[in-house]
Amino acid sequence: MTDSRQGLDGSRIAARRALPEVAARPQARSLQLSIEMQALRSQTVLVGRVRREFAELPGLNLTLPQARLLFSLPARLCVDVLEALCADGTLMRSPDGRYCRRHVA
Repeated sequence: MTDSRQGLDGSRIAARRALPEVAARPQARSLQLSIEMQALRSQTVLVGRVRREFAELPGLNLTLPQARLLFSLPARLCVDVLEALCADGTLMRSPDGRYCRRHVA
C-alpha cells in the first residue's frame, strides 16, 4: 500500500506503509487452528448427542430429512455425524437409506 507525501521541493513522493495483514499472519493461522479445533469439538459433541438419542430410542429409524429435523442440523453436518456413527459401528444405513442402530447378535 502506498501513500503520497510531499517532498522538500514540493514534489509528491510515494511512501510505503506496512500491510497489517502481513504482520498478523501468525495470529491468523492460530485463529484458524482454534476455529478448526472448536469445530472438531463441536462435531464430537454432536456425534455423542446423536449416539445417545439412538441408544435411548432403540427402534429409532430415520431418513436424512427426518434426522435433520430431529437433531436441528444443516444437511452436510447431519450427513457427517450420521456417517461417523455408521463408520464406528453404532449405526447402519438400510437399503432404503434409513439410519438405525446396528443390531449386535
